[in-house]
Parts: sequence; C-alpha cells; structure tokens
Amino acid sequence: MKLVFADAAYWIALVNPNDQWFEAAVAAYEELGPDAHLVTTEEVLTEVLNNFSRDGRRIREKAVEQVWTILNADDVTVHGQTHDSFLAGLQRYELRPRHSPTLSPRQRCTAPSSSGRSGG
Repeated sequence: MKLVFADAAYWIALVNPNDQWFEAAVAAYEELGPDAHLVTTEEVLTEVLNNFSRDGRRIREKAVEQVWTILNADDVTVHGQTHDSFLAGLQRYELRPRHSPTLSPRQRCTAPSSSGRSGG
C-alpha cells in the first residue's frame, strides 16, 4: 500500500473543475491506483473549506460534500488537529518558501502518526 499525503491544493482542485490544478489532481489520482491510501489532516480540510468561503452557495455546498466524503472514505485517513500538529505545520510552512500543489505518489506522508482517524 502506498501512503500519500493529500494537501489542500489537491482537494480544492477536485472540487473545482475550473481550478488550474484540476487535470493534474485527476491524473495523480489515476496514477496512484487502487493500492494507494491517502492521508490528510483536519487543518487541510479547514483550508479547503476556507478556500471556497467567499464563493457561491453551490460551490460551497460541493466543498462541504467533498469534505464529508473524505471523512467517510475507507481509503483516506484524516489526522485530527492538535496544538502540536498546528505548531509542526507552522514550522514546515516557515521553512518551505514555495509549495508545489501537485500530488505525487513519490511524496512521503508527513502527517503525524498519532490522533489519526480513518474514514468509514
């Protein structure tokens, strides 16, 4: 099984077919295949919802539906947010000047190993 961290750019692109990264996100999903298990965090899902907060009702509803789908998916683990995970994310953000919003099966999972919650 391949563990792959899915960031907000990935989920945002899947919600919005007009997103510049939509095709890359779909291609990454297809490339990963059935043995992939996605890992994400509550912080990431909050970022996804925040991204659509000023958009119209329809796209916001689609984002909420996507987050519920992620939370209930058997092939996705969502790690809960803690103060420590927030601080770790802040430190990673501070050290990384530019973030590539594409999802690659070669990316290693950097989510915390505790406070995990699987969907389904």
